[in-house]
Amino acid sequence: MHRRTLPPLAAAIAVTLAALPACTGAEAPAERSGATAARPGATVIEAGTTPGSGPGGAPTNGTDAPLPTPPASGATSTIAWRPCDGLECGTLVVPLDRSQPDGEHLRLNVYRAVGRAADGQHGPVLVNPGGPGGSVRSTVIRIAGALGPTFSVYGLDPRGVSGSHALTCDPEAERAFRHADSAPDSTIERRDLEAKARAVADACARTSGPLLPHMRTDDVVDDLDDLRVAIGADRINWFGLSYGTLLGLRYAERHPTRLRAMVLDGVVDPALTLEELLRDQAIALRAAVDRAATACRGTPRCPVDPAARLASLRQRVEVRPIDVRGRPFGPAELTLATVMAGYAPSLMDALLAALVEPDDLRAASALLRLADQYSGTGSFGTYLGVECTDGPRPTDEEGFRAMAVRLEATAPGFGAAVANELLPCARWAAPAGPPPQPVAARGAPTTLVVGTTGDPATPYSYSQTVASTLESAVLVTYRGEGHTAFGSSDCVREIEVTYLRTATPPPAGTTCPAP
Repeated sequence: MHRRTLPPLAAAIAVTLAALPACTGAEAPAERSGATAARPGATVIEAGTTPGSGPGGAPTNGTDAPLPTPPASGATSTIAWRPCDGLECGTLVVPLDRSQPDGEHLRLNVYRAVGRAADGQHGPVLVNPGGPGGSVRSTVIRIAGALGPTFSVYGLDPRGVSGSHALTCDPEAERAFRHADSAPDSTIERRDLEAKARAVADACARTSGPLLPHMRTDDVVDDLDDLRVAIGADRINWFGLSYGTLLGLRYAERHPTRLRAMVLDGVVDPALTLEELLRDQAIALRAAVDRAATACRGTPRCPVDPAARLASLRQRVEVRPIDVRGRPFGPAELTLATVMAGYAPSLMDALLAALVEPDDLRAASALLRLADQYSGTGSFGTYLGVECTDGPRPTDEEGFRAMAVRLEATAPGFGAAVANELLPCARWAAPAGPPPQPVAARGAPTTLVVGTTGDPATPYSYSQTVASTLESAVLVTYRGEGHTAFGSSDCVREIEVTYLRTATPPPAGTTCPAP
């Protein structure tokens, strides 16, 4: 349902690293945390505080040599780095509002894996795993491991993520909304869903109100260019997955000469409206589940029809949720599990195994684990913070209700749920952004665009469209299933790594088969 989501590789790494200490700007005072200094007189908003109420940041000179000219944006120009569980961590201080560079500032988490080779030849690689709402830390580790010592790899937790002034809203309100029936078929269910959506929007406004108008993709693009300046790079390489491709496209449009190379894997089409994006994703999600069920039906793995079993299970939980160790498994949980399965073949296998389980309680237990995976892939508040403000949206419940009806008619079983996940946007306490526009990125280097034919979150057609719209791009096709190809295909990974090392794309029409 996230139209720009964390790829499975990021979610998997996040699980393995969950026991490691976090590297956040709130861990220690600025003198020890690696925080940079804001402009004199500016207020630095500490992680976990509401803009407008945070204490001032303590100035520090840092350890990196300052650049001759500080950024005009109001961000600081140096980062003090410190060891952080196999990486180096620091803090970048940026203006909350770019129109007020001397006003309140935010501390943003930054990470780097320093390569043994000098960055002078190739420049650093900046990465983003998608979301919006996920930390970049694990992706820095993954990409650095793939690239080897040729590059230093950097990542920035976008504003609202993790220690970068996390937009957490109210976890209980979020949980209640996520477990309400996202495809209501009665007035009572619809009113319940809308009330819980309003509770989420109200909580976000209450805890992070001044931050909400400053979470758009273009705000993060400004922060990324401040990071480029702070690390002293004339040009960068960009590696974006999922929503990270939209960040890369916007960066290329605004700073084309600051790029040496750019990889976009699992591409968001920046020219589509919110409804068009949600419609396409609902259709692609339904198609992915239908393909898997059809391929499995009649084989030893699927002695019963998975599609028929899914329909019957949906009918049962609509009448009465299944109790799973004290937790209800109802329509919302079934939808979340089904959506999560589309993100990787291994997850789809888990869905099919659950659906052919004859015992309803066992099936519900396995499906609930999938639903929990989906809910744990990133901050829901941060996701809303970007989605509700990046472009035009319905501005009341009636508008979302009408959109949900249209999408459900187009993609039964998925359309309403995909639309209603963003229902808190109907009461969001920040204005919507400007209409979407295509990106040509004139003057940018040749971009490597990677599309997966069975991608349910960013359909393959998006990669085709973006590759043709960019002034210079080469499309690589991965003929497989799942969201993004870097974590699924050795062939794609080798192409992406080689391109970053050489800045030379492969021949047009290059295709990688499924494993």
